[in-house]
Amino acid sequence: MSARAGKIAGMDTDTLRHSDGDAALSSGLDAFLSAVDRAGSWRVERVMKSSPFETTEVVYFVGAGGGELGPFVRKRIDCSAGVGSVYERLWEIQRRGNRSRSVPRIVECTRCGDALTVVMEYIEGPTLEAFVARQGHSSALACEMGIKLCDAVSDLHIRFDPPLIHRDLKPSNIIVGDGEPVIIDFGIARTWTEGAAVDTVHFGTRSYAPPEQFGFGQTDVRSDVYALGKLLAFCATGAEPSVSTDADALVCTGVDGALAAVIAHATAFDPDARFRSAGELKAALIDVRAAPAAEAMAPAVSSAAAAPAVPAAPAVPAAVPAVAPSAAASSRASAVAPAAPLSPAARDASVHPSVSHGRSPAAAQEGAKRGVSRPRWYKRISIPRPIGDVWNIFVLLTYAAVIATCVEQLSSPAPEYADYPFWFLVLEYVLCFGVGFAAIGYLMLDKRRLRSWIKPLGRVPRKLELAVCLGILVWSYLFTVIVGLAIGVGAT
Repeated sequence: MSARAGKIAGMDTDTLRHSDGDAALSSGLDAFLSAVDRAGSWRVERVMKSSPFETTEVVYFVGAGGGELGPFVRKRIDCSAGVGSVYERLWEIQRRGNRSRSVPRIVECTRCGDALTVVMEYIEGPTLEAFVARQGHSSALACEMGIKLCDAVSDLHIRFDPPLIHRDLKPSNIIVGDGEPVIIDFGIARTWTEGAAVDTVHFGTRSYAPPEQFGFGQTDVRSDVYALGKLLAFCATGAEPSVSTDADALVCTGVDGALAAVIAHATAFDPDARFRSAGELKAALIDVRAAPAAEAMAPAVSSAAAAPAVPAAPAVPAAVPAVAPSAAASSRASAVAPAAPLSPAARDASVHPSVSHGRSPAAAQEGAKRGVSRPRWYKRISIPRPIGDVWNIFVLLTYAAVIATCVEQLSSPAPEYADYPFWFLVLEYVLCFGVGFAAIGYLMLDKRRLRSWIKPLGRVPRKLELAVCLGILVWSYLFTVIVGLAIGVGAT
């Protein structure tokens, strides 16, 4: 076979010769030559997207009699950019009868040098982005779709050995056909490599790709878990997730507290702090979905416990147990019992320990509602919103008094400031008092109502708010002092 042919249908010539002798080589050549014969029979309907290393088209196969079959999706990939080779693995595993239903069926896969051509079935249905826009974002939708996405991603991780990491999970790369997600676009997917420190190629969509995908380490199954967490945030909020997915910020946008805690856990900066697999994330989502049903049953149980006592029944013989152990008691006993070591399969079906921190299910659920996990000694004080509104009015009136004082001082400076240039007094009062006190006042506000009005504000982490406001305060003071020293008047 000529060197120009390179790889044939995902297998190189050396592999063909050594794996099954002349029969395998002949079969591979036949598949390659058949693909070459068909190359001119594809009619391009439209170009879906194009980049320097990949072109994606919608094509139809035109038969000898003029009839057409399709549509299909054809990708032409330049593998020299370090992308696209995963399609050859998908093609190989499909030919062995082990195709994943969460990815499109491949019709043809041929390679000539670094040029890879892949033809696959066209999946009918909206993207996840369009699906969420049509259905309406909600925590319930995030749980339902998240569980299905975890199954699809787990299939890629488990079916392949070593695992197949997609690395570009985002709403536009997921097609929802008949309510089931199908993952597309494996251009930058890669195989996990044992012992590798970092990935050789860094691609991905910033809002959904984990930090290690941009040079902080090698991507593994937890990298796809990170992207799944971002997809959950998108399904719950309908908005592009911020780089930092803070549980409190998600709760302020209306996301269920238990779901917000799961999302924050899945999108932790440190891979070791995330769920260890998509299976663990799925188990946590199942618990979140089941929580409302358990809460709905709680009032009925409480009412039954508070019901008036009924006349005592006749004595029960000692040989018959008076009361059987309740399911709730068994559940509580299992919750506090020491956990046995988990097998890999059991780990995939369990919730990550850091979600509950070993507390009772009720306590863990209460902590999840608040968007964070708290120690058992922590007791949160809930301030009614009207009181917060009154406090905000007090803070704003105080700031208004400060501004009024600044204006008065500018119009009638104190004797010790009479010799200062007027422009410096404006700078001093505007920066030190106007801007500086504004930063302090913002930190003092009860921002619950403000975050409900301005949705993006609810996604800003609290630590970032604190750092920015303190930075503004320090900068305004130091800048005024430096300018004052430069002109020889100093600053108050």
